[in-house]
Amino acid sequence: MTPLQRCFPQFGRLPPELRTMVWREARPRPGIHIFDVCMPSVENNGRSARAFASANDDSEEHRARFDKYKNNVFLDALEIAQPPNLTQPLRALSRTVPHVFAADPSMYIVDSAIRASCAEAASSILPLPGNERPLEPENQNTIFTSSVNSVYLPGKDKWIQYDNTTDVLSLRFGAASPARDTTSHDGEVDYRAFDSGISDLLSDNWSAELSETLRNARRIAIDVAETAFAVDVQDYIYQEVAFLCCCIQQSLEVLYLVDHGACQCRACWKERLVMSCGEDGGKEQEDSVNHTDSVSGRRQPDVVYGAGIAYQEMADMDSVEWDENNSAFLFLSMFDEAIRSQQGDDACFQGIRILACRQDGCGQVSCSRLHGKL
Repeated sequence: MTPLQRCFPQFGRLPPELRTMVWREARPRPGIHIFDVCMPSVENNGRSARAFASANDDSEEHRARFDKYKNNVFLDALEIAQPPNLTQPLRALSRTVPHVFAADPSMYIVDSAIRASCAEAASSILPLPGNERPLEPENQNTIFTSSVNSVYLPGKDKWIQYDNTTDVLSLRFGAASPARDTTSHDGEVDYRAFDSGISDLLSDNWSAELSETLRNARRIAIDVAETAFAVDVQDYIYQEVAFLCCCIQQSLEVLYLVDHGACQCRACWKERLVMSCGEDGGKEQEDSVNHTDSVSGRRQPDVVYGAGIAYQEMADMDSVEWDENNSAFLFLSMFDEAIRSQQGDDACFQGIRILACRQDGCGQVSCSRLHGKL
């Protein structure tokens, strides 16, 4: 088929309402937007430094921005890293092995491409509400409202907006900082609860933009592999889980734990998960992440889309076969208890949901750690 045959030259003659529908259908909803959480490093050679180095900008303004943010936690675009060497035994890998992507599946990249097509497409994708005042009106790039959230990438000096009512903000914390001081002021050992960078997030200073983004985010996703615990002291674990809840509880409606299980080990539960949801992953919701079946009145499982990938909520939690000693189960229980306590009577939190990758061949190289014991 020639390029001319693949296009539709009469598209411009369609009614405006129909053209708008076509543009919106080009972008499945709800979407996922994935960002790395960049922690400060003592030598300034960690993820935060790479966020600024990737911009290939040697201007004085860029260097000044790096000096401003290098000691703070901030967000950056998903870093496409080399996958771990799977020829070695899996036990030789890190206890926490988050998923490694072959390409960034964030839907904000798709949104940007569609908006760049023409002015009509730009107005069709994520229309900015005109009846809500941004919290920082002096900065035209900053939009924090109930229906639009903003993410700032200091390394690229770029603002990204997404639909806060349906889309999901996915956070990747990376490996724990090796330079973390484990001795408290009274000389006792200061344990870190998490094997990932979550503990570092809770101990370092945040940028103002990151604080505002997480304070307004309604739906947040975390890779389940990054919830593995580094200690078995439940009181200390609950302290950090409660602190994490305190940081993100203000607007949070749903917390997603995302499993990218690549079936690299026999403990991977992805096959049982697919069986529990059906081969087609269950009925897809089309209009809302809280779509309710008109007959049964039950909420249908969430489906969240990325570029070239999709995630299906587990409909049958019993198939996971977790017990009270499983790290993921403990995280779920502690988080749910803490956030409901903190939100109080005006709680907007709807619960924790498990998302599983519905597609193969999308570059998965890691295995799930759901069966890791404390």
